Amino acid sequence: MELINTIVKFISDVGASAMLPFVIAVLGLYFRIGVKKAVRNGLMVGIGFLGINTALGILTGAMGNISGYYQNLGSGFTVIDGGWPALGAAGWSTPFAMLVIPLGFILNFILVRFRFTKTLNVDLWNYWHFLITACMVYYPMRLGGASVITAGIAGTIAALVCSVIVLKVADATAESWQDYFGQEGTAVTTQFAMVTAYPIAKMTNWVLDRIPGIKDTKFDLKTLSKRLGIFGDTSVMSFVIGIILCIITKQSAANTLTISISIAAAIVLLPKMVSVLLEGLGPIGQAASEFMQKKLGDEYDINIGMDVALGLGDTCAIQTAVIMIPITIALGFIVPGVNFFPIGLVGGMVYTTTVSSWASKGNVLKTLISAIMVTVYELIAMSFMAGLTTLVVKAAGTMDLSGGAQVVGTVCDTIYNVIIAIIAKFAGLI
Repeated sequence: MELINTIVKFISDVGASAMLPFVIAVLGLYFRIGVKKAVRNGLMVGIGFLGINTALGILTGAMGNISGYYQNLGSGFTVIDGGWPALGAAGWSTPFAMLVIPLGFILNFILVRFRFTKTLNVDLWNYWHFLITACMVYYPMRLGGASVITAGIAGTIAALVCSVIVLKVADATAESWQDYFGQEGTAVTTQFAMVTAYPIAKMTNWVLDRIPGIKDTKFDLKTLSKRLGIFGDTSVMSFVIGIILCIITKQSAANTLTISISIAAAIVLLPKMVSVLLEGLGPIGQAASEFMQKKLGDEYDINIGMDVALGLGDTCAIQTAVIMIPITIALGFIVPGVNFFPIGLVGGMVYTTTVSSWASKGNVLKTLISAIMVTVYELIAMSFMAGLTTLVVKAAGTMDLSGGAQVVGTVCDTIYNVIIAIIAKFAGLI
C-alpha cells in the first residue's frame, strides 16, 4: 500500500508533461516497438505536451491585463474561482485516491481485452477529474455519518464508474474526433469535455441545423481567409483581434503591442506543438492496434485515450477562444445568479472552443454559439455548485477558506457532480 501511495503521489506531483513520457514509453515497450522507439516517442509526447502548456501560458498571460480590466469594473462576486487546483488538491487528498489510478487502469485494460471498450485511457494524470466526483461522494457521506470505509468504497466506485462512462463516450465519438482533427488511433477521455461540454455543443448544433439562415451558413476560417486577404492569415488575424481587445480595455501602447504579439504567437505555436505530440503518439497508437488485433482479431481496433488538449491545434478553436474571452466576462455580469468572476473559465476557454469547433465541424458561427451555450451552462452550474465544492475543500483541508469564503473550480460542474449536489441539497448536507 505504501508503494502504491508513493507512486500515485509521484504522478500527482509531476503533472502530465512529465508523466506522459513515462506512460507512453512503457506502453511502447509493452506493444513491442523496441526500447529506442519507445523512449523517443515518449519524449516527443512529453515535449509536445509541455509545448502546448507553454503556448497556453503565453496566451493566458497575454489575456491577464484584459481580464483584470473587466474584473475591476464589477463587484458582488462572493465566490472564488480557484481553477483546477482548488478541487484537484481535494481529490488527491482522499484516502482512497492512491487506489483509483491503478484500479482504473487495470479495469480499463480488462475491458479492452473483453471488447467492452476500444479505448485505452493513458491520460493517467487527468484521473483527478474522476477523483473530484469521488470526493463529492465521499465527504458528504462522511458528514452524513458514514464510516471512512463505507464512504471510501462509495467514492472509489463513483470514480471507476465515471472512468467507464468516459470510455464508452470516447468509443462513440472517436470516429468524428478522428475525422475532424485527422488524428487516427486516438480518442478523448477528458471527463468534462466528453460528458458535459461536447453533449451541450452537439445539442446546440442540432438546434442550429434546424434554423433557416444559419443551418446552411458556410462560415469557416478558410472561406473567411479568402475574403479578408492578408487579414485572413492566422497570425495577422490574431494580432488584429489582440489590438481590438486592447483598445476596448484601454491598454497602453506598450501593453497593446506585447499582448497582441503574444496572442498571435500562441495561436501559431499551438498547432506546431500538437504536431510534435502526435509525432510521438502516432506510432504507439499504430502498435497498440496491431498488438490488439493479434490478440482479439483483425477487425478489432484500439484507440489511445488522451486529453482534449490534443485538439488545441485547431485554428478555429483558438481564434474563437480569443473572441470568447470578453464574451465570457460579459456573461459573468449578465447571467442571473452568477456569484464568481470567471477567471478560471477564461483561462480554460480554449478547451471549450476546441470541443465546440469539433461539434460544429469548424463552422465559426456555430462554434461561437456553441461555446456561448457551454459557457452559460458553466456559469450557472458552477454558481450552484459553490456550496458542495466549499464543503469538500473545507473537509479536505486543502485551502484556507476562513471568514466564510466559498470556492468553485474547474470541472466541478461536470453533470455527475451537479446531480450529486442536487442530492446533497435535498439531503440537507449543503
